[in-house]
Amino acid sequence: MKYDRAHTEAFYDAYGEREWVRFDRNAASRVGLAIHLHYLQKYIKSRDVVLDIGAGPGRFTIELARIGAAITVADISNVQLELNKQNVSEAGFGSHVRERVQCDIVDLSQFADNSFDAVVAFGGPISYALDRADDAIRECLRVTKRGGHVLFSVMSRLGALRHFFPEIISLIDAAGFVVLEEPWESGMLDERFSMGHRCRLFLSSELTDILKKQHSKVIEMSASNFLAYVSEDILENRWLNPEFWNAFLKIELEASRQPGALDGGTHIIAVLEKK
Repeated sequence: MKYDRAHTEAFYDAYGEREWVRFDRNAASRVGLAIHLHYLQKYIKSRDVVLDIGAGPGRFTIELARIGAAITVADISNVQLELNKQNVSEAGFGSHVRERVQCDIVDLSQFADNSFDAVVAFGGPISYALDRADDAIRECLRVTKRGGHVLFSVMSRLGALRHFFPEIISLIDAAGFVVLEEPWESGMLDERFSMGHRCRLFLSSELTDILKKQHSKVIEMSASNFLAYVSEDILENRWLNPEFWNAFLKIELEASRQPGALDGGTHIIAVLEKK
């Protein structure tokens, strides 16, 4: 399955505000957001000049602004850029955004080499690059200064299979095992199986092989959630207990970065340092 910019742009134009609320759907989503924010806060510093690519409606733009970064917001969808402007302004952080630009993660040619202290591509924009994921990572590194960081997350093949297995079984009953076999073998998920999405689901081993070809050092890799996947109902009942939640997140962070857990969450997070 080949990357099609027009399809991805149209999909996210239509997806609209759902991209914002998906981080609040359940306990696993909230844990995934918290782990993403952990790495954001660890590697982005106040006054860093940051490209937030695939920024969507502004969930991570706002967090970058809270840190004190100067942000260039970029997305393939003009609808998402408008939502980003609205949400970031309403949160009181409009002054932290230097500009908003519509662009494609596989072609950042409108930005010069070494333009940013860091690039953030959280939430899966590299997964939507499909067969051009290598190009997307290479472009993110190109526009990053030497010694700077690229933080990104891709969708996990094993994590998606585990999380959506009840729905997958229903699809198999209706359409046969092709529903499972094709995405499993290729990692490519098309609109037949995913309500309009066309995206690439990664194994951590595949991602590691891609990163070996890039001019960078892998600083950290983590699942976006692991324990939360099998404990959603339990966690929902404890969401309002800060003492429990803080203790759980500490353990979840450690669990999610273990080699045996990398493939177990909704996303695989990677932090690169440009050589």
